[in-house]
Amino acid sequence: MLAFALAAYYSRTVSESEIFEKSEVSDAPLRRLFSGENLKNIFQVFVIMSGFWLSLQAIAAVLPGVLGREESGLSYTEVTLALVISYVVVAGVYLPAGMLSQRVGRRPFLIASGLAMASLATFFYYLLIRLAPENFLVVLLLTTLIVVIGILPWALTPAYVNERFRTDVRASGYGISYSIAVILPSFYAYYQAGLSAFIPFEYTTLVLLVAGALLISAGAALGPETKNVEMGDK
Repeated sequence: MLAFALAAYYSRTVSESEIFEKSEVSDAPLRRLFSGENLKNIFQVFVIMSGFWLSLQAIAAVLPGVLGREESGLSYTEVTLALVISYVVVAGVYLPAGMLSQRVGRRPFLIASGLAMASLATFFYYLLIRLAPENFLVVLLLTTLIVVIGILPWALTPAYVNERFRTDVRASGYGISYSIAVILPSFYAYYQAGLSAFIPFEYTTLVLLVAGALLISAGAALGPETKNVEMGDK
């Protein structure tokens, strides 16, 4: 209901941007979106967003269960506290992350973020699973490092995906590429079940975290730099 209320509010009270008003808006934006250069952009953003969603599953969906395992000895309160603190830290570094990407560029930031996730975040995740530390401060440190490294690239998502599409198909490009990329990562549990035939189940999430992280780096490498892009020319 809140989403519909906000949609109605923006539709009635917020005017279109000057760039959009001056652009040649097609009567068939989807047809234009899935042709020519726009189709290549859709594929590139699909790759990077698939990596985002796949890696997010390992952190948002699986990590709380890892922290709450019986062998960790943590109470539900301690698990909740560790997650709350780690996400508060993430919120605090979102703005600096955006500022850094504006300085070094979106493309290198995303490539480096994916590589950091595939190596550092995965290593810290492995320690959390393998050692199952009972000391709350150790758990908090590892959890915060995993969450920050794994979630931080999301700080760029709205700006980056918007910058990848021309004005006349920007809304459609953002919505479709952002949404359809959820489909394949949604079969996460099946991927874990398949991988468990080769490795212990608790470590399957590490493989999928690496896969998602590498998709982020690969997707960023496939696309151009979008820092300081002139939105009116896109």
